[in-house]
Amino acid sequence: VAEGGDSPACVAVKTGWAAPYKLLRDGRRQLLDLLMDQDGIRVCRDGQGRAFHSIVALTDCFVLEGAADDLARFGALQRDGAPCAETIFAEQQRRMMDRMAILGHGRAAERLASCLLDLWRRQEARGNVDEGGSCPIPIRQSDLGDAVGLTAVHVCRTLTVFRRLGLLEFANGRLKI
Repeated sequence: VAEGGDSPACVAVKTGWAAPYKLLRDGRRQLLDLLMDQDGIRVCRDGQGRAFHSIVALTDCFVLEGAADDLARFGALQRDGAPCAETIFAEQQRRMMDRMAILGHGRAAERLASCLLDLWRRQEARGNVDEGGSCPIPIRQSDLGDAVGLTAVHVCRTLTVFRRLGLLEFANGRLKI
């Protein structure tokens, strides 16, 4: 999905990771959310169906697009085996509102910790946390930085502090809190 281009009403991520984003005037991007397997997003569009934001694949992805009801009916949007679109879109909106609040008032460590904890909890809800307590987070530190408004260098330094404090392990695309 490209900002200003024709856009589907909704996108569902079947496999992989993607992110809606806004490109800032100076060329930086702000990721608005991090979408993983089983996530969906209602694309913000104008009256002519042009997107107000872009969506980028962060890993190899398989996505479906269409109207919310169609995606739910064909099994692209479901929870606990039952078709649902509104629950998934409400959860996505809640995440964006939480992220907006922490971006506006959180310090760097708080923003990064909040993002990582959210990703870990979402993976846990999907049954993707192994017996050792780790889960896949297959995105780059620069993507995390774009999600929380930090440079990749600042993310790296903050993760180093978290590791030294014994708060987390994050290596090879896996996170353990």
